[in-house]
Amino acid sequence: MKQIFVKAGIYTLVSIVVSVGLCAAILAWMGSSLDSFAIVLSAGCPLVLAFPLSFHSLRQQQKLERAHAELAIAHAALAEQARHDDLTGLLNRSAFIAAVNSTQSMPVRGSLLLIDADDFKTINDTYGHVVGVQAVCIIAQIIKDVLAASDLKARVGGDEFGVFFPMLSLNDAGDKAERIRRAVELAEFRPKQGERIPLSVSIGVIPVEPGATFTEIMEAADQQLYEAKGKGRNAIAYPQPKAA
Repeated sequence: MKQIFVKAGIYTLVSIVVSVGLCAAILAWMGSSLDSFAIVLSAGCPLVLAFPLSFHSLRQQQKLERAHAELAIAHAALAEQARHDDLTGLLNRSAFIAAVNSTQSMPVRGSLLLIDADDFKTINDTYGHVVGVQAVCIIAQIIKDVLAASDLKARVGGDEFGVFFPMLSLNDAGDKAERIRRAVELAEFRPKQGERIPLSVSIGVIPVEPGATFTEIMEAADQQLYEAKGKGRNAIAYPQPKAA
């Protein structure tokens, strides 16, 4: 508010100077001179008109700028919200695809985990959908707790999660996968203070090859996830090294 008063005052002063100067010039051209009445008249009109008009205009401009700033913040918040899964707070599938695809031209891309909750249908059928939703949220929270904020974590399906580690080797990604698997296995999941429901996940770990599309990446990850399930679940699978 103080800045508006100062600016309005400056605009008013400039208007007075211009008005008095013009009045003096006109009187001089007419062969007369500037007297006290002319000074008061030429200065009074800008004083009466310029200050309130300038103040009102600056005040409206300030409100408009503030509204634009609030709108920009709200738009950014909505855009960020649209990138995340409502249930878990992880990235949604579309945002995850975009993030992985943004590295397609990089010579070294990193590694990816495809994580699937074991026996999720059994949990739903035995304990109900609400408990199933809670199980998904528990696993999502474990993934967030175990991994760094910079790791790209997403819910890519109902009970399926994806994690992309830019520039991370397959072995290091496997270590992170084991930390997730172990943390889920040890989770104390007791909905409604009842019996402990055991949770586990199977994880496929793959290197993300340069130029590979998201579909190709997910097909490779799904193959490793299938291998992990074939080990009896609660397991991790890697691609086998190619023979020399």
